[in-house]
Amino acid sequence: MIVLSPALAPRRLAGWAEAPSPRGSRGRVLVLDGLTGSGKSSLAAEVLRRAPGARLLAVEEHVPGWDGLAEGVRRCGDALTELDAGRPRCLVTWDWEAGAPGAPREVGPLAGGCLVLEGCGALAAAARPIPHLEVLRVLVTAPTALRLARIAARDDYDWDVEAWQAQEREASRTWRAAANGRRPGWAPDVVVREG
Repeated sequence: MIVLSPALAPRRLAGWAEAPSPRGSRGRVLVLDGLTGSGKSSLAAEVLRRAPGARLLAVEEHVPGWDGLAEGVRRCGDALTELDAGRPRCLVTWDWEAGAPGAPREVGPLAGGCLVLEGCGALAAAARPIPHLEVLRVLVTAPTALRLARIAARDDYDWDVEAWQAQEREASRTWRAAANGRRPGWAPDVVVREG
């Protein structure tokens, strides 16, 4: 496992995202996961700025409401399975303002390109056999006090942070159990550690 600082991570990860896919691979998937407020969305934005050929799939866009993280993770995981087979996948989005399903979104085959899968539960979504995709799994971490300060500064609405974090912990059990058992390759390859 490689540990990177938040200052070095964008350049290194963008370099990986822009590199050609290996022969026989359908494309690359850069998986960015971490607890809420850890900095994964900011990291994804910076990677995408530096690697303009990469596409974003944000887990939170597919989570059906505040209690639906597991469903959003499942949807994104199913999309990876289809991409691994070289097929597109149509995903239902979630309109957070309306509190209702949003417009469908098609995620097309990667055709050798890179998809950045970002969000809480992204590692769980990628904890499955996807042998035709080259996957780099990244866990973004930050101290609790910093994460909570970021949440307070970022969100101008009230929400149950503890309930969400409980869902995050549950989602992480999927890849942690797999990494500790029969699928050690599903553990993070890189940790971006702040503080």
